[in-house]
Amino acid sequence: MPTRIPKTNRTLAQALEFNYRVAPAIDDFLEENPEYEWTADFKPKILDDAWHPSGDCTPSVYELWLKASGQNVRKPNTLSQKKTFQLGHYFHQWIQDILLRIDFAEYDAIERRGGTFWGETLFVEPPWHDGSPIELPEAAWNLFPEVPGQWRVFHKPAAWHWATGSADVAPCKLVDGSHVLLDIKSISSVDAKSNTPPARYVDKWECQACIYLDWFDLDEAIFLGVSKESPHNFREWSFKANPPLVDAIYEKWRLVSMCLDEGEEVPEDFDIELPLLGPQA
Repeated sequence: MPTRIPKTNRTLAQALEFNYRVAPAIDDFLEENPEYEWTADFKPKILDDAWHPSGDCTPSVYELWLKASGQNVRKPNTLSQKKTFQLGHYFHQWIQDILLRIDFAEYDAIERRGGTFWGETLFVEPPWHDGSPIELPEAAWNLFPEVPGQWRVFHKPAAWHWATGSADVAPCKLVDGSHVLLDIKSISSVDAKSNTPPARYVDKWECQACIYLDWFDLDEAIFLGVSKESPHNFREWSFKANPPLVDAIYEKWRLVSMCLDEGEEVPEDFDIELPLLGPQA
């Protein structure tokens, strides 16, 4: 279906000018459907003892070791941060709902969980209650069945010997038939004016994208920025797969887990360089 450009919709025209591949379809849907029924469902995150692509890629090996060994105390979120997180949840679910409606995604692609583990594991069965499965606190154990395709016995990785996370959309199906990872970011109006990703986030975003690309066998990630302030413009930034970067991140995580196993401390000045490529032009 061709994308219509209403004369009054400069946001959509701008998105097409920049060769955006997701934002124009969302804008077109909203132009055609100014009011429609939809719901959002917020659930608190389940704590675990795994590494996560969203926050555990760019810290130094020493900082990761402090976290895993329990020597750094996490500060409670401020009231402002709590508001920001809730708004982020809202924008994520709003965009995900639209992508389902315009056939850019299937239901099983939304918040798709991935992960990996290393080292020795225990074998566990999922707990049951009233005939229904209860989600384990270590929510990704069911990614690692003892027998592929069977969901009775899982691998239970040791603490900090595994990584997991949920991608916003994997894959997102574009109109040209290509499949990409889509990550949704709620951004400030200042960040929404820039054609480049915010400098304070760009390294973190590339690492996060490349881990998910590795888990879901995809070659490209599109970060869709949604301005939290009116007129809620969209931005798109693209990152390509970077296998050497993925290897370096895994090396950091596995090094920390090895130090934990052997009771060794990580030197404060020790780190592993990340071969970052940056966003695509």
